[in-house]
Amino acid sequence: MATRQQGDRIRSDSLVDSVSIGGGLAAGVIAYVLGYGVIAISKSDAIDSASGVFGILSQFAGQIDYPTGWKLAGWVFYRAHNVDILLESSGTESSNPIALTETVFWEPWFFAVPVIALALAGAVVAYATAARSTTAGAVAGGSVVLGYIPVVAVGAVVTGWSTASDGSFMSFEASAGPDLLPALLVAGFIYPLVVGGIGGSIAGAIRGR
Repeated sequence: MATRQQGDRIRSDSLVDSVSIGGGLAAGVIAYVLGYGVIAISKSDAIDSASGVFGILSQFAGQIDYPTGWKLAGWVFYRAHNVDILLESSGTESSNPIALTETVFWEPWFFAVPVIALALAGAVVAYATAARSTTAGAVAGGSVVLGYIPVVAVGAVVTGWSTASDGSFMSFEASAGPDLLPALLVAGFIYPLVVGGIGGSIAGAIRGR
């Protein structure tokens, strides 16, 4: 019995040791920046024109300040995590999702961008911690959540947009940005924990052969 408990304690300690705080922080931030950068660069020309995203608001093109290109790129990046971008305007009782996947800003392969970035980040962390099993690798790879969720939270806030106009005939207000709670839960927590863990488990399995 004592031997079994000692073995369980050793395995538990090994898994705890697989968590890389520094590596997870760095890899999570790098994965976010890499994913955002790929999308921003690939659609830099289309992102320069924003009016087509806003439907009925586009009729006020000369009266409102549309979001800058880097914010639009952020919206596309969050949508690639299956997070809705919500638009709220005066005269509506609720926020409505912007159909980004139906605009010129979207490419179907964008869904793969955060997956690839996080899987690679998880694999790198697992390799750096010398994980030699799928379990240890998954724990190490999942630690990218430590760096990913803070930048996801900051990004969701800073890519928010709002505008207002007092025209001669009518005035209105509008705001848009990533849906904050799903951004934190799905993009910030589930994606890095699961996908980073998968990347780490693969690296651990390969190294342990």
